[in-house]
Amino acid sequence: MSLPCGQQIGPNDGEFWKQLSMKIHSQRIPFLGGLALTHRCNLGCIHCYAREDHPDLAEFELNTAQWKKIITEAKDAGCLFLLLTGGEPMLRGDFSEIYRFAKQNGFLVTVFTNGTLVTDKIAGLFREFPPKLVEISLYGASAEAHDRITGVPGSFDRARRGIETLIGLGVNVGLKSVLM
Repeated sequence: MSLPCGQQIGPNDGEFWKQLSMKIHSQRIPFLGGLALTHRCNLGCIHCYAREDHPDLAEFELNTAQWKKIITEAKDAGCLFLLLTGGEPMLRGDFSEIYRFAKQNGFLVTVFTNGTLVTDKIAGLFREFPPKLVEISLYGASAEAHDRITGVPGSFDRARRGIETLIGLGVNVGLKSVLM
């Protein structure tokens, strides 16, 4: 962005961000938003409430049109940064449609995932519409520890493949872990 005096501002310009923050707070603009698209998950982590084996949870989820309406309302209110999370958001059959809609509406999207459902379709979506960040939860440094915590044999290897796929595409990936 150029200022009238020709001075450039960027993401590390402290004064710019200070003024922006003051404006956001004074006008009560919801600059950051998060959407829990589902409470279902394909893992059964010992520390977590989310489970795919509760099929009744799906009937309480908002549908695609409802999520698009919320995303539109968030955009109209001034939201810029949007988190898509769950449970495991990629369990939804319409995840790609919701994600694409958010990106096409100008959001800087972060996705929280366990990484096990990163498919070629998801990889293609992220190649076409790069996310700001994909944060992947790992529950151990070894397959044995990770799979014991998730309760799903092979989940470490699937998460690792998801991580490697995304990094191979140049997607900004962050790893996180729960200390137990």
